[in-house]
Amino acid sequence: MTMGMERTWAFLNASFKDYYAKHALPPPMGFQQREFGFMYHNETFFRRHLGFPSPDLLKLDIVRKPPAHVYHSAAYYDHPSAHTMAEKGWVGADLIFDLDADHLEGADKMSYGEMLAAVKVKFVTLIDNFLGDELGYAEKDLHLVFSGSRGYHCHVRDSRVRQLSSPMRREVVDFVTGKVEVDEFVRDLTVEGKFGRPLRSTRIPGGTEGGWGGKLTRATVEHLRGIAADSRPATEKAKALSELTQIGPREAKALVEALEGSPDAVAKRIAAVSDGVADIHQGVGPGTFRHLFAYHLNRLKGWCDEPVSSDVKRLIRAPGSLHGKTGLRATPLTRDKLDDFDPLVEAVALGDELVKVSASPTAKPFTLKGQEFKPSPGPQTLPLYAAVFLILRRQALLEGDTPPAPPPLKPAPAATGGTA
Repeated sequence: MTMGMERTWAFLNASFKDYYAKHALPPPMGFQQREFGFMYHNETFFRRHLGFPSPDLLKLDIVRKPPAHVYHSAAYYDHPSAHTMAEKGWVGADLIFDLDADHLEGADKMSYGEMLAAVKVKFVTLIDNFLGDELGYAEKDLHLVFSGSRGYHCHVRDSRVRQLSSPMRREVVDFVTGKVEVDEFVRDLTVEGKFGRPLRSTRIPGGTEGGWGGKLTRATVEHLRGIAADSRPATEKAKALSELTQIGPREAKALVEALEGSPDAVAKRIAAVSDGVADIHQGVGPGTFRHLFAYHLNRLKGWCDEPVSSDVKRLIRAPGSLHGKTGLRATPLTRDKLDDFDPLVEAVALGDELVKVSASPTAKPFTLKGQEFKPSPGPQTLPLYAAVFLILRRQALLEGDTPPAPPPLKPAPAATGGTA
């Protein structure tokens, strides 16, 4: 048995080198204006401030010394290989959205596959409901990528975003992530009623309006239609509505009552709400609609790694490269392919020749290419792609290698005066 992990590192380098020798990375738009950066297996040094005249020269560099991680800048520079930002000459930048399953609520209780499924739902919402529908970016300008590990990236290459400053990008992110106050959409007004008497009126945005105001009204109108069509007893509907939206029981009862009766009358009340006039029943007021809007805002808002999107000089993982923590490919996607895309099958890029590894006691079951692996501690034989995956997750070594010894314990500090 050899001591240390030398063979394991050599194996990873050889596996990545073989992949890069056979596959060229798809060059990003403005290739010669992009800064590139690499991190290597078993090295902490980050090699950056690199520019390449052609994709062929990038490939030669990567094959010569295969990186564990390959990045390129979201930004375009006059001199991408200059060593200071001032010397680089910033020209513009793509708008990047990064969704990482690690940040999902409850991610710590999900399996790897469950995390990837959940984050894809968030990604589809971002693409369809915000970047395409609300912000109007064309599909050809949305470059979608599975990151190769725990999430997805979207590179927005619409020419209109290229010159956006960091604060401007922050405004886009705030819109997508729903950083709005629902109070600004629900107004309690005094209006002139019959015979000139002042009346209180609840007004909301019309359903045809753009932005969050119209979006929340449309969602609320659909909600009201659902309540009206619900065949359960009124008491059950009111209780469910109160629990779902935090509307008080009395207000929930009044709202349900407003949605009962003749279909024509109910339809007129809902149509009034769609037009922005929310006076549909006594006991249903501004507070009711603030609760409804808050509920739908939380349900509909988008989600992303916010600092990434506002950063005009960010390095992002290069599409087509292997991820140094999984061995999976950062896979470019189209919107048509996204719904059916299975990263645990389609992002597997390495071969299936058999490799002998020694799994650690911490090794966990995983699934790749439709095959479930249940590694037990000690020697076993796995397909190359599974062996690399387990090694990069720090749960195995090449058979015969040994993990490094843990650092020595630091001596306990000398006792000093004071109380515990």
